Amino acid sequence: MGADPLGIHSDHPPALRGALNLSHVVLSAPVAVTAHPTPFASVTGTPLDESVLTRPATVRMTSVPGVDAAHLVLTDTDLADCLFSGAFHLDQLRLEGRTTLASTPTGWHHRGVWPVRWTRRRTLAEEHHWRAQAAEQHTPSASTPASSRQWRTGPHHPDPALTPDSQDVAALYRRLRKAFEDGKNEPGAADFHYGECAATTHPAARKASATCCGRTGCSPDPACAPPAPPDGSSPPCPSPCCS
Repeated sequence: MGADPLGIHSDHPPALRGALNLSHVVLSAPVAVTAHPTPFASVTGTPLDESVLTRPATVRMTSVPGVDAAHLVLTDTDLADCLFSGAFHLDQLRLEGRTTLASTPTGWHHRGVWPVRWTRRRTLAEEHHWRAQAAEQHTPSASTPASSRQWRTGPHHPDPALTPDSQDVAALYRRLRKAFEDGKNEPGAADFHYGECAATTHPAARKASATCCGRTGCSPDPACAPPAPPDGSSPPCPSPCCS
């Protein structure tokens, strides 16, 4: 893999391990990033120490703003913390192999008097940052570490001016969903469609006068509702507050 001041070009797909930040990198030609399946070895053949890695040894993409994603292919990459805001042509990004994404918070929560839980699905880091901002969560510290029961705060938390809002998140899901569809990853595409709908309907869902399934404060967009089951029964509510 070669690099110059104007960008990156690749004669062979680079096989990497660890974190990779491509912020504002100019790709002068199509580049494929692939996770190296085994630890790298020294010139003597001894495996290199990977104890400094904070995640399982794979390629962990952290940021791609300013990148033309039409030239990028990601294979077997960890995108759980990747920031996509500001990238171009995200609908042309190619995701292949095992793509790891963040999940929704675990456990049961209370919304008013109702016990609710988040539907398990793949999510973008930007959705975590937006929902943590909307919920006015505290920034994790040594005394209050991050919990899997909460959304993860972003790098600019709690500044609303620098944190994506619901419309930003919906647009990201809309563009990246096509990457899953083109890769024939239907479960991933379905999760991103759900994420787009959840972000789009979030402002309406906060209105106390709206109702859905008999629960105050839940109002999904009808355009995002799933089709009715063949038996004629009512389709499930697609809003996260009923999940």
